[in-house]
Amino acid sequence: MVKNQLTDAAIAPLAQSLMRTKDLKSVYMSHNKISNEALVMLADALAVNEGIEEISLTHNDLSLPNGVRLI
Repeated sequence: MVKNQLTDAAIAPLAQSLMRTKDLKSVYMSHNKISNEALVMLADALAVNEGIEEISLTHNDLSLPNGVRLI
């Protein structure tokens, strides 16, 4: 999902889908318009995917506290 202009409004339905998909290995969402608030939703959704090996969220407006939550 690189360079899709994803905004916070698009993250809520995406997060719901991610919670049902429990076998992700990689997540590439760089170069979007994801903010710190949306990162919380993503962190919660991706938490059910214990096998994730790689996440790329570069070039989004994110901060350390919510990034740590994602990790």
